[in-house]
Amino acid sequence: MTPFFLLFLLTATLQLQVGDTTKTQNIHVADVPGLTAKSDQHGLQENRNISADNFDLKGKTLGRKQDTEVSHTSDFSITVGLPVTPNRQATDTDTGALVWNQESRIGPSVGITFRKWLSIHNGLFAEVGYSNTNTRLADYGVNTWTMNRVTVDGGYTYRWTFGRITPYVKVGCGAMVFISGMALNNTSAGLDDRMEGLAGSGVDYSFSRRLSLKVEYEGRFIRNSDFSDITWRPQRNWISEPRIGITYTFGHSR
Repeated sequence: MTPFFLLFLLTATLQLQVGDTTKTQNIHVADVPGLTAKSDQHGLQENRNISADNFDLKGKTLGRKQDTEVSHTSDFSITVGLPVTPNRQATDTDTGALVWNQESRIGPSVGITFRKWLSIHNGLFAEVGYSNTNTRLADYGVNTWTMNRVTVDGGYTYRWTFGRITPYVKVGCGAMVFISGMALNNTSAGLDDRMEGLAGSGVDYSFSRRLSLKVEYEGRFIRNSDFSDITWRPQRNWISEPRIGITYTFGHSR
């Protein structure tokens, strides 16, 4: 009996010590006021900080990536239009300051435009255009020319993006070259060139990642041609040109 009794006491003593240790640990962790709360708050704060850092990093990375992709895009457009040239007058100082009508019919045009986007909204453009019209003076029986006009312009453009729809405005300057044909009396007015200001607005509608439809309006502010005749005083004019075309985008589009 004695060995069994001693074994029972030893087992009970070990169980009691284990129970005291567990209780002590529970007291240290759970029963000390504020300790558990502080530990939980500290862990929660760390999780929040990690989540916030990950969110900020993700947002900044995506934003920079998008800006980089858009800033490396450029596009090329082919357009057709109908320039409308209002009738104006010109004064011939060589004939006693007589005033003559200066008229032009509506003629077709074709143009190409290249745009380089520097950011999501800002860009630069360069364009070349060609249009054909008839220009005539008061003596319509003789002074009637076929007039070809070539324009070369460049400037600044700004856009907004709304899904597939991208409205934009642009402003710039350049030159318009007039190429006169033969008059009815077999005379030619020759060549003339004018500085011009340009302003316009339009909308691009994306069909796909690369192709979009362009609808725009351009206005050109010039002085009518005088073909280097210092006795001829033409008025200033505003040529309005509605246009439609197709745009192809290079690089990573939206």
